[in-house]
Amino acid sequence: MAETVQAVMDSMVPALHDFIHLKIFSEAEVKALVDRRRDWEYMLIRKETRMEDWLEYVTFEMNLLKLHTMRKANSPASSSSPSSPSQFHISQHIHFIFTRALRKFKSDVTMWLQYIDFAKRNDSNKKLSRIYAEALQIHPHSVPLWLSSAEWEFFSNNNAKSARVVMQRALRTVPKSSALWLQYFNLELHYVQRMRGRREILQLDGVSSKKMASDPLFSGGVASIVYKNAIEAIPHLDFRLKFLEQCRAFPQTERLRAEILDSIKRDFPLDPSAYVGRARFSVPDMSKALAIMDEGFTHLQGELEDQFRVMYLNFITEVLESGSASDSDVPVLTNKYHSVSQPPKTSHPPSSELRVLQSVLHLNLNPSNLSPISEHLTSLPPPEPLSKPDPNLIRLTLLLSQSYMRLGSYVDSCKVLSHLLSNLSPHDHAHVSAYGEVVVPLVEALLSCGRVGEAKSIVEGAPQGFREVLVNRIGRYELAGGGGEGWNDAVRWGEKVVVVGGEGMKEFEGMRKAVREMGEGTV
Repeated sequence: MAETVQAVMDSMVPALHDFIHLKIFSEAEVKALVDRRRDWEYMLIRKETRMEDWLEYVTFEMNLLKLHTMRKANSPASSSSPSSPSQFHISQHIHFIFTRALRKFKSDVTMWLQYIDFAKRNDSNKKLSRIYAEALQIHPHSVPLWLSSAEWEFFSNNNAKSARVVMQRALRTVPKSSALWLQYFNLELHYVQRMRGRREILQLDGVSSKKMASDPLFSGGVASIVYKNAIEAIPHLDFRLKFLEQCRAFPQTERLRAEILDSIKRDFPLDPSAYVGRARFSVPDMSKALAIMDEGFTHLQGELEDQFRVMYLNFITEVLESGSASDSDVPVLTNKYHSVSQPPKTSHPPSSELRVLQSVLHLNLNPSNLSPISEHLTSLPPPEPLSKPDPNLIRLTLLLSQSYMRLGSYVDSCKVLSHLLSNLSPHDHAHVSAYGEVVVPLVEALLSCGRVGEAKSIVEGAPQGFREVLVNRIGRYELAGGGGEGWNDAVRWGEKVVVVGGEGMKEFEGMRKAVREMGEGTV
């Protein structure tokens, strides 16, 4: 045991002397390094060593490598000795640690991946080929190892042929791995882009591009073959949609995308998700996207049609929220939303309608763009007596009213609020909360239209608990329009409708006090 450790320590002597000679580390630092390494070596030759012990040793050496790199850059002596014994000593020692660790823990894929990561960061390309070969021989079913190997061959080693060989070996071993098929497809698209860049250079020398364009390796034909084999191995819709995502990242893939979309249309005629997926990849061509969604209604019946209707509404909502729709598309989408959501009519508007309205609040619309939602809302059956109104119905009405108010269409705001309020009884315990949410914005909307008489009629018919708040709103409106005299009129009217005294008089008494302080009249 001691002889083994001493042999390892003796092999370090030339490099450690060189550290001192080049003034990268001091004698004291080298002595401390020797002591630390000796402790690690004795610990690692025990039978009960853990993988964590080896990784801690590696971490220590990696930190030492960073310090060595920093000091070497600032050492004049080291720059004059590029081939000194210490130049690669620390990185070679880390390789030595990993090699011994993997003899003991060769079944751990994580250890192999950490070793590969270190070799990549230190440009140990010759060692990487051997590391990948050994790792894949032990772990032929490890998808992360296959992916890492192919990626390194293609992007770092610049060897597209070797990358293809790696991917083909991987897929023979793990044919049902979606990650491997997608990586193979991705590498072929990268290859096409690489070849296009070379073509631009070759054209400068007068080389014709027609021959290259007919080559399936260049035209994307290989990627097409990969896709066809992939969907034979994994015939799932979600898997095919991921290939479309890959195509989006590369230019000039229209033909490939069309091929994938056609295969989805052919193989999934009764899957609602297939129509939604095809439509999403047609945006921002809104007419094409809606045509695909409408096509779904012609093929789907019964429960599938009901399921697809909800998905259609959610699709429109997503488009509006994402900002993908142009100004001219927004009216088309809102009208389409209305027509799709019409059958069947229910007393419970879906929460997706709230999302639609919220998404259009910030857009520069005309009031007519909101009319489909307003018509749908006012056509819903009223809340049942003695039952709590659907909160979605209340929120949707309030949001729609806010939209109209923002657009200056106060009459339309009054219309939708009045419709709902007429179906709410302030004396029905189940309706009281909803009544309070609706009556205040309705009074404000009526005042915005100058319909003070109607606003006062609503206040007079409201329960006592709501009157003091509503009287105060009308008083503020009268003050803005006619000064203190108008407020005096409101206060005199308020005395008739608000019970004097008690908690309900707080805001009303504030009006009286404000009038007295302004000195613009007395009550």
